[in-house]
Parts: sequence; structure tokens; C-alpha cells
Amino acid sequence: YPHLSPKYKESFDVGCNLFAKFSAYIKNTKKEANKNFEKSLLREFKRLDTYLNTPLLEEIDANSAEELTVSRRLFLDGDQLTLADCSLLPKLNIIKVSCSQHGRICQLAA
Repeated sequence: YPHLSPKYKESFDVGCNLFAKFSAYIKNTKKEANKNFEKSLLREFKRLDTYLNTPLLEEIDANSAEELTVSRRLFLDGDQLTLADCSLLPKLNIIKVSCSQHGRICQLAA
């Protein structure tokens, strides 16, 4: 299904480390290492948030007088669901469910 492939490589890359960082954070038992795991996880959430808010090339209209500063796309790679979304969405759902069960994570993912 070639139409499911994202146009932008970054759409696949942006979420690839998120679940690994979350897993490391949630499995950590050493309180002194918690800050480092938390920072790594927050950095991945920030990376995803920045990517989602940054307009893609196809969203920018060079002939428009209005400058698009925040993306209006629906999914990672545009307005169509791609494999990148299919890969990331279940991981985000697991994080969301874990947040509802573990108080310390809820503040991070919010």
C-alpha cells in the first residue's frame, strides 16, 4: 500500500524513541535516576509536539500573504493517515492508559 507510506521521513522518525523512553521511565526503580529518565521522556514529547506544530512544506503557500506559523494538518504526515500514525498511535494510547493508572506519569504526559 504505497499510499500509506509517509511523504516525509521525519514523520516516521519523530515518534520512534518515544515508547522506548517511556518504557525506561516507567520501569525505573532507582529514585536518583528518575530525573534523567524524566528529562529524556519529556524531550521526546517536546520533539513530537514541535514536529506536529511545525508546518510541512506542502502546507506553506509561497503566494499567500498570510504566514502559516502553526501546522493545521490532522496527522503526522498531512491530512491522511499513514503507517507512521499507525505505528505511533497505539504507543500513545498505552502511555495514556498508563497515565490514568500511575499518578506520577500523568503530569508528564499532560
